[in-house]
Amino acid sequence: MFFTDGSWNVQLLDDILEELQQYSLVTQSLVHNVVTLQFHPLLHAWAHDRLSADDRYRYQAAAVRLLLCVTNPDNSSVWELLTPHLRRLSLPSSTFHVNDWAASLPVVYSSNGDSDRLVAGWAAISQILKATHGEEHIRSTRAALELAAAYWKHGESLRGEGLARRIVRIRTRTLGEDDPETVDALACLARGLRQRNKLVEAKELLNTVLCHHIRLLGDRHRLVATDNFELGLCHIAVKGFKTAEALMLKAIDIQAPLLGRSHQDTLRSILSLADCYERQHKPEKAETLREEALTLRQTTHGSSHVKTLNAMELIATSFCEKGRLSEAEEVYIRLVRGRREALGESHKDTLKAITCLAEVLSAQKANLRAEPLWREVVNERRKVFGQRHRDTLYSLRWLAEVVHQQGRPVDSESLWREVFSGRRTVFGSFHELTLDALGWLATSLSDQGRLVEAEQYWREIIERKALVKKSQKSHLPVWSGQGQSADARLRKVGMAVSGCHLRYSADAQLTRRPASHTGSISQPQSDYIQTVNRMTIQNSMLPGTFWSDVGGSRELLSSLPSKVRNADDELAEVLSRLGKYSEGEVRWRRVEEERLKALGDTHPDTLRGVYRLGEALEHLGHIEEAKHHYERAAKIQRKVLGTGSESTLDTLSALARISFKQSRFFEAQIAYREVTDCTRQVFGSSHLKTLDALYRLSNSMDMQILKYPAASEILLMTHERREHLGTEYEVIFNAARSLAQACNYHSGKCKAYEKCYQEAKELYFSLVDYKPQSFEEFQVKTLEPLFGLGSMLYRHGDYIEAEHVYSHVIKQRESLLGEGHPGTLAAWSALGDLFRIKGQLSEAKIIYRRVFAARSQFLRPFNKDLLEPLSKLGDICDQQQSYEEAEEIHAHLLRGRRLTLGAQHEDSLKSLYSLASAVHHQRRYSEAEQLWQELIDRRKVMLGEDHADTLDAIRRLTESQQAQERSVARTSLLSASTATDSIAELWFMARMFLYLTLGIDFR
Repeated sequence: MFFTDGSWNVQLLDDILEELQQYSLVTQSLVHNVVTLQFHPLLHAWAHDRLSADDRYRYQAAAVRLLLCVTNPDNSSVWELLTPHLRRLSLPSSTFHVNDWAASLPVVYSSNGDSDRLVAGWAAISQILKATHGEEHIRSTRAALELAAAYWKHGESLRGEGLARRIVRIRTRTLGEDDPETVDALACLARGLRQRNKLVEAKELLNTVLCHHIRLLGDRHRLVATDNFELGLCHIAVKGFKTAEALMLKAIDIQAPLLGRSHQDTLRSILSLADCYERQHKPEKAETLREEALTLRQTTHGSSHVKTLNAMELIATSFCEKGRLSEAEEVYIRLVRGRREALGESHKDTLKAITCLAEVLSAQKANLRAEPLWREVVNERRKVFGQRHRDTLYSLRWLAEVVHQQGRPVDSESLWREVFSGRRTVFGSFHELTLDALGWLATSLSDQGRLVEAEQYWREIIERKALVKKSQKSHLPVWSGQGQSADARLRKVGMAVSGCHLRYSADAQLTRRPASHTGSISQPQSDYIQTVNRMTIQNSMLPGTFWSDVGGSRELLSSLPSKVRNADDELAEVLSRLGKYSEGEVRWRRVEEERLKALGDTHPDTLRGVYRLGEALEHLGHIEEAKHHYERAAKIQRKVLGTGSESTLDTLSALARISFKQSRFFEAQIAYREVTDCTRQVFGSSHLKTLDALYRLSNSMDMQILKYPAASEILLMTHERREHLGTEYEVIFNAARSLAQACNYHSGKCKAYEKCYQEAKELYFSLVDYKPQSFEEFQVKTLEPLFGLGSMLYRHGDYIEAEHVYSHVIKQRESLLGEGHPGTLAAWSALGDLFRIKGQLSEAKIIYRRVFAARSQFLRPFNKDLLEPLSKLGDICDQQQSYEEAEEIHAHLLRGRRLTLGAQHEDSLKSLYSLASAVHHQRRYSEAEQLWQELIDRRKVMLGEDHADTLDAIRRLTESQQAQERSVARTSLLSASTATDSIAELWFMARMFLYLTLGIDFR
């Protein structure tokens, strides 16, 4: 068409295009800085109908040759524009030459990464050439080398290596060692060996190839630059970064003048040099080179070209490695937008970019923004891979966590069950990833208050973990791709988020695949695998990792997901919430011992274990021992973490709380003063933690006589800070509630605090009336301050109004939460307290029995919340002088509290006191004496001999002893009187007998 007179006529082409454009039959458009022509379907149909069958074949063959002229790798930037045409031409076909088929394979493979089709294509071409020319012909061996490269891309590295070695032997025998074709075969084999991590042999072969190329082609040839690049990659793999840097610089020095700095080979060398700088801790140089590569690709290919987007991805990865997540987020947003436009919504690279963006958002706790992205990735992967694929499970696991982190445990539960079921199918019941999902499921149940179910799951995790260690099957991969939990991977945000573009298919690529696996690994992904392996080595050296001896081997415990690694912690937490403090103490001691041995006494995780053990001991009533653990943790935390650390402040608050419990109010005041000052410096004067510390400080001061004015000033300061709390509902709600509780507390102290009562009342009403639109569970939330209002009215003596408020809360909670909900039962218990204080003991007794029966259905025997109504029942029985029933209740309480809290706990001692009193009132004084003596002995140990409670128990013992003595004396006197009466009666009977029988009268 364009060679009508035997010569190329550009003017003729321009005239034809201009005329066609006038009729809108041809449209010019700019795609990636390349001018493309889009022909109208009518023009295609006209050309098809106008040509004869022979002409159609000749034109089609010419079109194929024209298209394949740009299949050289140097023109790979326009390959995506060729792919639709090559697919339309239906290559391979018997009507086209085998060379056309061979030239099209790299183009089609680059568009979809289908290594199956690539292997099948080169295998067919190789067979054709063997049949035509024989196995040792140069064309046959070239096809065989391409097939070997296809095997490597497909993951069949052993077959690829064997085939490459065979070609090297053939060419060495037929052509000689110095022939360029033999050298090319050696270079191909070296590249394959590098991918298989046979780095020593690969370096030897590459050095040989380099020497041959320099001798044959000179030291400034393009192939010499390629050899330097390949050698540099080998040195990077063995951490020879200095040597690798020099080799990459040599490659760039050759490629830049020959090919240009924007050529793909030059850019590849620049990016590898940036990687060398990154490994040598020169991040500024690495970032400069990556930004240069991005700029060059934008200039050459345009901002939406695939290669430009790939360079953008590397920039984002670099930001992640440095912890600059906000900047990485901006780049990933641009990357996602670009890939959606260039590749489509469902393309694997688009999903990869969305995954990276979602991970970065999750790392920044932007869970609301991350959730829709994870849902999109999950839905697409379900369509492509299926429900049980590892990539699908990876995305689903992240989705479950971001939902859970938003405080939606009910929604996350179903997701965690799906993750657990999928991982159990894929990995087995004992794999770390399966146990991690089970741990998250237990956490979601725990957050819903379903503690019994959570306890069972945690015990199951611990048992399976122990079985794995016992059978020496604990050698799990250090890097488990999709399964590592967020907090384990985010220990160091830069490393955790780095290489986000690698992780999405990590399980499919990094785990050992069976030979029958039909998946594919593209060449870029193979390079990514090496990067991931490098990241794995670095990640194993992060702070917080520790080793443990397991069955004579050493296991990197930090490689386990946190839910598996910290299963003992989680179980101990659940046990504490269930009231099983004794077993919880045992668990926390075990955690402390293991962490002390593995991490040392200054590690934050060890200190946390010490702190939680102190909490368990405090619940059990072992106050002194708990104080010892708190002091030990605080001493190290001050030195290691500083006084301003949140963990240190929690420990100092616990120490102040211990002093308050021991009635050492001045010590508590000093401790709370320090906590208040530090909290103000760290969080600010208006923060809720500061307000809470102020409230507790005022509480400790109020417990000391003559310090009401100082506490009043603190309360006033708290009130003033309320004006600066911001507009968030949670902040206003919690702070105002804390202030209302403070005012409520102070309102009962003296007449000077009457204004506090009115202020607290107004605050509670304001909380009830506050209705934010964004808060989903508003009705349930507002019942909490309404309940607080009822409590304050009750304490102030407004019983009628308090009863009305409690009744309203009960009615609403039964409607919203159910009759058996803990919140509903708490309201019933408060109403029982109100009836009790009003003297309506029978009504209170009925309510307490109802609460006890309801809680018995979902709480374990002897749970603290279960024993509470029983304790109140016992007190009512004491008031009604039903001492037999009271004795039975107090004995049950004593047994339960000793089992759960320990014999020395203050609640156990209270039950012992009540039991002794009930026995005393039944006049069983000797039994009462034994109980009083036991109480005195225990209080002397816990509180000291001079404590008021110890002295009171001694007084009660004295009363029982005196009552016993009076009882004995009364019994003796009664016995003597009874004996005298018996003698007199006998004498009277004898006198009557003598008088009647003998007539003797003794008068």
